Amino acid sequence: MSTRTFAGLPIQYGGGPQCSGLGGCQGKPLPGAPRCLHHAEAAEKDTYFATLNPGAVVDHRGTVIDSADLQRLCAVLTDPTSGHAVMHTATFAWARFVGKADFTGVEFSGRSVFQAAVFEGPALFGGTVFSGDAVFSQAEFLDARHGPVFSRSHFEAAADFRRTTHQGEANFDQVQFAKGALFGEAQFAATGRFSRCAFAGAAEFHGAEFKEAVFAGAEFHAARELGVLVCTDNLNLAEAQFHAPVQIRAVAHKVNATKTIWHAQASLVLRYATIDLAYANLAAPFAINHAPNAWGGTNTAEARLIAAHPEVTDLPKPTCLRGVDAGHVVLTDCDVSQCLFDGAFHLDQIQLRGNIRFAQPPAGRRWTRRNTVIEEHYWRRLKYTGWNPPTHPTPIRDQPGPEDVAALYRQLRKSMEDAKDESGAADFYYGEMEMRRHDSRASRSERRLLSLYWLFSGYGLRASRALYCLLAAMTLTLLLLLLVGLPNDAPDPQTTGTLTGNTIQVTTKTPDPVLNLPLHARFTGERSKKAAIVVVNSVVFKSSGQNLTFVGTVIEMLSRISEPVLLGLAALAVRGRLKR
Repeated sequence: MSTRTFAGLPIQYGGGPQCSGLGGCQGKPLPGAPRCLHHAEAAEKDTYFATLNPGAVVDHRGTVIDSADLQRLCAVLTDPTSGHAVMHTATFAWARFVGKADFTGVEFSGRSVFQAAVFEGPALFGGTVFSGDAVFSQAEFLDARHGPVFSRSHFEAAADFRRTTHQGEANFDQVQFAKGALFGEAQFAATGRFSRCAFAGAAEFHGAEFKEAVFAGAEFHAARELGVLVCTDNLNLAEAQFHAPVQIRAVAHKVNATKTIWHAQASLVLRYATIDLAYANLAAPFAINHAPNAWGGTNTAEARLIAAHPEVTDLPKPTCLRGVDAGHVVLTDCDVSQCLFDGAFHLDQIQLRGNIRFAQPPAGRRWTRRNTVIEEHYWRRLKYTGWNPPTHPTPIRDQPGPEDVAALYRQLRKSMEDAKDESGAADFYYGEMEMRRHDSRASRSERRLLSLYWLFSGYGLRASRALYCLLAAMTLTLLLLLLVGLPNDAPDPQTTGTLTGNTIQVTTKTPDPVLNLPLHARFTGERSKKAAIVVVNSVVFKSSGQNLTFVGTVIEMLSRISEPVLLGLAALAVRGRLKR
C-alpha cells in the first residue's frame, strides 16, 4: 500500500496491483492490462472502452486523466435515452485530472469517490446527479481562474467535501443537498458560492475558511449549526431561509443577513463582523453574541482578516434593524454605535445585555457624555460640527428628524426600564428630552420649559449641574439679603397708651425695618451670619424668623421655592444613576 501526503497528513492508496508504466505510476491498471488508462497503449484503451456500457463500474484511482480520455470515457457511458453519461460505483480517489475535468450532467447511480483527487484545470460538475455518497474529501481544485463548478447538481446522499482546497471560485449555486453536506476544514482561497442551495440535512462547515462565503437565497431545512466559519471578507446570507433552530458561528469582516427568514430561534456568535439585518423576518428569539478569544478559531485565518481590514474591532457590530421585529432580538456584548434603529418594530422590547457600546457625542466640554443612537448623529451633523458618522443616508428624505429620534430613545428607554436597569435608561431619557427640546413642531412654551429643565439640572439627570445651580442660587440670595434684605438692626417694639377715665388703652407696634446703612457697612460678619441662616432655612423650605425688609421677605419667599426644587433635582439625578 502506497501513500502520499496532503496538507501534511498521509493519504493511503488502496491495495491491489499498480500501473507498470514509467515513472513509478501508482494508477489502477485497466482490467486485463498491466497499465493504467494514462499509460495504456491505444489498443488496450480500445479494448477497455469497448467493454463499457452505461451504468458500468469505473475505477481509475491514482490515475492521471487528461481531458481527451475523460471525454471518451463519458461518451461510451452515455445513455442514449437520457443523453447523459451514467456511472455506477465510480472511484477516482487520488486521481490527477490534467486539463478540463468535465463531468457536466453525469449521473452517478452509486457511490462516487474523488477523495484526495487533484484537479489541475477547471472542474465542471454542473447539473451532475450523485445518487449515492459523493466523497470529495481532501480533494484539491488548483485552477485559480475557473475553479470547480457544481451548480445545479443534486446530491441525493451524503456529500463529503471535508478538507478540500479551492484555489479559485467554488460554485455550488442552486445545488440540492438531500442529506449531509460536509465542508469541515475546507479552504476557499476565493469565493465559495452557495446561493439558493437547498440543505435538507446537516450543513457542516466547522473550521472552513473562506475569502468570501455566499449563501444568498439558500435554504437550510435541518441544519442545527453552521460554522465555525472564517471569512477574511464577507459572509453573505441575504434572503437565506432557516427552517430549524440554528447556531451560526463565524469570524468575518461583514455579514449580510438582509431579508433573511428565520422560522425558528437562532443564535449568531460572531467576532469582528458587522452584520446588516435590514428587513430580516424573525419568528422566534434571535440572539447576536460575541465569540470570545477562546472560541477555537484558526489564528492564521484571523490574522489574514485583520491584515486585510486593520480597522476591525473585536465585538460584533449590528448596523441596521430597519424592518425587523426587534421584540425577538437579544444583543449581548455588541457594538451598536453604527446601528440604525429607525424603522424597527417593537423596539421597546429589544433586549440589550452585557457590554453594549453606543455612539458617543463629540469630545469636548460642550457636549454631555452619554449613550446616543447614530440617528441623532445624522441629524446633528446638519447643524453642528463634530457629529460626523462614517456613513450617511443618501437621500435627504431619509434623514431622521428630532421627533423620529425622540421616539427611538423613548422605546429604548422602556426596554431598559423593563429590564430593571433604570440607570442604563437614564441616557435614553436624556436623549429623548434633547430631541423634544429641538423639535420645531412642539409649542414654544414647551420648548422653553424643556430648556430650563435642561439648563438647571440636565433633565433631572445631572446632579452636578443642579448642585452648581443651587450653590449659585444660595450665593445670590445671600448677596441680595446683605444688600437689600436685612435691616440696620432688629427694631424694638414700641408701646403707646391713652388714659380715658378709668380705662387705659395700650398699643404695641414694631416699626418697619429700616435699611439705610452705607454700602460698605452692609457686608459684615454679623449680617452675613443672619443672611446665611435665612439661606440655609430656605433650602429646606423653612422660615428663618429673621426680621427682613419688604424686599428681603420677597427674596426669602422666592428662595424657599427655588432652592428646594434644585436640591430635589440633584437628589433625583443621584437616584437615577444609582437605582437598579
